[in-house]
Amino acid sequence: MGSWAGDGAAELLLRLDSLGILDMEQQGLLAQDVSSGESTGAVPAVTWQSPSPQPSAQLFKTATVLPSWGHYRNLRFIGEGGMGRIFQAYDPSLRRVVALKILRGDSPELVLRFLLEAQNQAAVEHPNICRVYEVGEWHGYSFIAMQFIVGESLDFLAPRLSLPQRVEVMKTVAEAIHAAHGQGLIHRDIKPANIMVEREGNGRLRPYVLDFGLSRGPDASGFTVTGLVLGTTHYMAPEQARGDNRLLDRRTDVYSLGATLYRTLCGRPPVGDFEGTEADACTQSSDPVSLHRMDSAIPKDLCTIVQKAMERSPDNRYASAEALAEDLRRFQEGEPILAGAHSLGYRCLKFIRKRKAQFVFAAVALWVVILFGAMAVGARLRAAEQVQLAQQLGLEAMGLEARVRSIHLLPFHNIQTDMVPIRKQIESMRERGAHPGQAAEGPIAYALGRASLAGGEPEAALLHLEAAWGRGGRTPDVAYRMAMALIRIQCHRPEEGRIWTPRIVASLRESRGATLESATFIEAQLAFYESRLGRASELAERALLDAPWLYEAKALQAEIHMAEAGKLQDEEAVLQAFMLASDKLKAAQAMAPCDPLLRELECRRWEKELTWRKSRGLEVAPALQALQAAGEIRAKLRPA
Repeated sequence: MGSWAGDGAAELLLRLDSLGILDMEQQGLLAQDVSSGESTGAVPAVTWQSPSPQPSAQLFKTATVLPSWGHYRNLRFIGEGGMGRIFQAYDPSLRRVVALKILRGDSPELVLRFLLEAQNQAAVEHPNICRVYEVGEWHGYSFIAMQFIVGESLDFLAPRLSLPQRVEVMKTVAEAIHAAHGQGLIHRDIKPANIMVEREGNGRLRPYVLDFGLSRGPDASGFTVTGLVLGTTHYMAPEQARGDNRLLDRRTDVYSLGATLYRTLCGRPPVGDFEGTEADACTQSSDPVSLHRMDSAIPKDLCTIVQKAMERSPDNRYASAEALAEDLRRFQEGEPILAGAHSLGYRCLKFIRKRKAQFVFAAVALWVVILFGAMAVGARLRAAEQVQLAQQLGLEAMGLEARVRSIHLLPFHNIQTDMVPIRKQIESMRERGAHPGQAAEGPIAYALGRASLAGGEPEAALLHLEAAWGRGGRTPDVAYRMAMALIRIQCHRPEEGRIWTPRIVASLRESRGATLESATFIEAQLAFYESRLGRASELAERALLDAPWLYEAKALQAEIHMAEAGKLQDEEAVLQAFMLASDKLKAAQAMAPCDPLLRELECRRWEKELTWRKSRGLEVAPALQALQAAGEIRAKLRPA
C-alpha cells in the first residue's frame, strides 16, 4: 500500500499498539510505512516508548503474556529451560522479533553461567548457530535477546522427516559445532531439544544450535569442576557422566552428536530404558543397543557412523565434528565412509573380548535355537517389534500431551483447527496398536490411553487405561491418568457424580508416586474428592508454590470454593464463595486461555449459582446472564 504518513499518524499508531490491536508483524510494517515519510519531509520517524507504568518484573516467572520488558514489547511465553523462561518479544527500536531468555534466579553462579552462555554463543559467527543480539539486566533480572527462530525442535520434528533430511540436518549441525570448536568452545549439552529447525521458503531445512549455557570456553571457564556432572543424562559422553571435566574436549561433543543422531534416527535416546544415575552408569559401562537392532531399515553405513561417534573411549571416536560431518557427506553421496575400514572385525573382536562367558553361552544357545527354536525365534521377533511399537507410541503420546498443552497456553482462539492434526495422529496410533502382542499389550494400551486423554476423549481413554491396568500396568502413572479420565467424565455427567467419585478416590490413592510436576497436587485432588475441603485448599496452595505455572491447581481451588458454597447457609457467605471461585478461574484462564475444561468449569460455576438463587427465591438475572456469556465464550473456543 502507499505511504500514509501525515500529522498524527505516529500518535495513531502508538494508540493502536497500546490497545493491543496490532500484532508484532503489523507493528513493524506500519511503523516502517509511517517512518518512510521522513525521507520526503512529511513526518519524523516513529520512536516507540515503553508503556507507563512498567509491569512488575517478577511477573515473568508465572505470566504467559507481558506487555513489556524494558524496551521490548508484547512478550509471549514460548518455553522454559533449566535457568530461565523464554518469551517471544518485539524490539521496536530495531523493528524485529526476538527470543528473550530471562534468568529465573539471581545467584552469582547462575548469573555468571547465564553471561557465559551469551558470550560463548556470540563468539561463534556461523549461519547455523543462533545469534545473540543483546545481554542486559532489567529490575535486577538478567536477560539475553537472541534470534527468534520460526521452527520446531528436532525432538518433535524428527519423526516427520525422511532419512536423507535427518542426515542433512545432523551434518549441518556437526559443521556448526566444528565452528564453535574452532573458537575453543565445547558445547557440553548437545541434544535434540537444543537444535531448532526452520523450514525456508524453498522447503530446505535450516537447523540452529541453541543453549551454550554449559559450554566451556578456551580459558576453561564454564564451571569446570572435577566430579561435577553437567549436561543431559541421555546424551553425555562417558567421561562427562563420570564428572571427569578436565578430560573433556571436542570429542565429548562428537559423542553427543552421535547420541543425538541415534535419537533422530530411531526415535529414542541411546539409554532410553534408564533414567538418572542408572542412565549415567549405563553410559559409563555399556554400549548402546545397536541402531540396526532398533531399526533394521537404517543403512549399515549410517549405523557404523553412529557407533564410531559414540565409542566409549575418546581415542576411538571421530577426532572432530568436522570428521563426523565428512562421513555423513560421504554417506549422502554414496562414497565409502572412513569409519568402515575396521567396522566388522573391530566390532566382533570387541564384543567377544568383553563378553567371553556370554559368547560361549550364546553359541550353545544358538545351536539350540537352530535345532529346536524356529517357532520361538519368530515369536521373539514379533514380540520385539511390539515392544518397539509400544516405545514409539509412548513417545508419540508424550509429544501429543506437550502439543495440546502448548495449544491451551496460546492466546484465546478457536482451537478446532489446531486439534485436527492431533486427532489424525491419535487415529493413526490406534490403527497401529489395534492388534498388540501379549508382550506389549499393556504398554500399548497405556500409550493409547494417554493420547486419547490429551485429545479430549476421556471415555476412550478410560477403556485403554483400564486395559493397561488389567494387563500388568498397575503403576502410579496409569492410575493417575485413569483418575483424570474419570474426573472429566464426571464433569460431562454431573448427575452421576456419586457413581464416579469412589472410583476417582481409589485411582488417586493409587496415583501416589506418579511422575508429575507437583506430588502435592495429587494429594490436593484426593482431599477434595474425599470432601476434606480445608485440607484440599491448603494442599492446592502448596502445589502452586512448587509449580507456579500449574494452572490446574488454580482450577482446583475454584472447585473447592464452589463446593464450600454448597455447604454454607448464610447468603453473603455463599455469594462470597462463588466470587472467590470466579477469581481463581480468571487466574487459571489467564494462564491457559484455550483450555476447554476451564471454560466448562466456568459454566458449571454459574449453573450452581443460578440453581442456588432459584432455591432461595433470589434474583436470577445476573447469574443467568453470566451463564449465557460463559457459554458463548465456550462455543467460540470449540464450536460444535
